Amino acid sequence: MLRTALKPRWLALLVVMLLAATLMAKLGEWQLERAREHGDSAQQAELAQKSSKTVPLESVLKPSQTFQRDAVNAKVTASGHWSGENQLLSPDREQDGRTGLWVVTPLITEDGTTVPVVRGWVAGPDDAAAAAPDSDTQVTVVGLLQPSEPPSVRQPGETSGLPEGQIDRVAAAQLAALWPQPMITGFVVLDSQTPAPATQITPVPPPSSDGQLDWGNLSYAIQWWAFAVIALLFWFRLVRDDHRGLLPGQDNEDDADDEDNADNELLDEGTSSWPARTADSP
Repeated sequence: MLRTALKPRWLALLVVMLLAATLMAKLGEWQLERAREHGDSAQQAELAQKSSKTVPLESVLKPSQTFQRDAVNAKVTASGHWSGENQLLSPDREQDGRTGLWVVTPLITEDGTTVPVVRGWVAGPDDAAAAAPDSDTQVTVVGLLQPSEPPSVRQPGETSGLPEGQIDRVAAAQLAALWPQPMITGFVVLDSQTPAPATQITPVPPPSSDGQLDWGNLSYAIQWWAFAVIALLFWFRLVRDDHRGLLPGQDNEDDADDEDNADNELLDEGTSSWPARTADSP
């Protein structure tokens, strides 16, 4: 079988499979690192929400500034007034085993910066708690800062298909086309508001974690590593089948090899039967 494995075509395929397996192993490591980061981030969010220490939003993230990694889950405070007429709902948000919507309201701070605030979760768009807040009331909000969600990728002319007033992602790139500027490149998940709203809304909790790993990313890591092993096993299977003569079309190749060998033998015999030239030969 070793002679079969050393055939040029199998050696070439082995190189390709090793490169693919290496790439897939690296992707598995990346997913594992993401799993650790998510676990740490969720744990930090839980600790930050329980903490009474807050920092001004502008000290962590300024308008149009690139969102920094250490700003994730910062417990911030900001003051201003709601822009109720621009409130949006973001559907397909699961909470406590139920699917509902996030209520996303722009807060206009005193310097004119627009701050997206996830005020809470509602079961349906007609929920009384989803009513837009009074835009004339000055409020101070406290919440956890989160990076913008990635925008949806769509084909030119394609829409989300959602009703007016709803967005599928809390993405700065999408909100920038709908809300006044300047705006921060993240959003605040509301923890408390002063004064308290007239209608209480179900708060959105921080991401849950057991303090270890994010199981979603961990499962992706295991899948990538499994693919890497499968790629090498696939190469081994091909070589073994070739060795046992089980590959499709191998009989034809063997016949062609036999014919070539027979031709070579005849050629060798013809060459050996040719009379040797002598000094007297013309």
